[in-house]
Amino acid sequence: MKRQRRRNGLILAADDLQKGLLVTIHHWRDRREWGMGVALRIDAINLPYVVAQPLNDAEARAAILDLRCLRLMRVTEEFARAQANGSSAPAPAPMDDIPF
Repeated sequence: MKRQRRRNGLILAADDLQKGLLVTIHHWRDRREWGMGVALRIDAINLPYVVAQPLNDAEARAAILDLRCLRLMRVTEEFARAQANGSSAPAPAPMDDIPF
């Protein structure tokens, strides 16, 4: 029971989000792994969608995330800066489960 309470404290609610906030994908509801652990800066919010810029690749395009499919958590400035300085490689986007 303690573990569940602690885990829920990490996950951000939609009304906790704001432009400029540093986040990462905590988990996907369908258990995919794309983008988990990658620092993102929120550029725009139009619920249930969020436009977020990955910080681990200077040439990466902003991602449009559907909050109904995933959960976000806050990350520190230090974590995001480490990724922006090239300490991680971007994960390739899975093309087979894009719904269009």
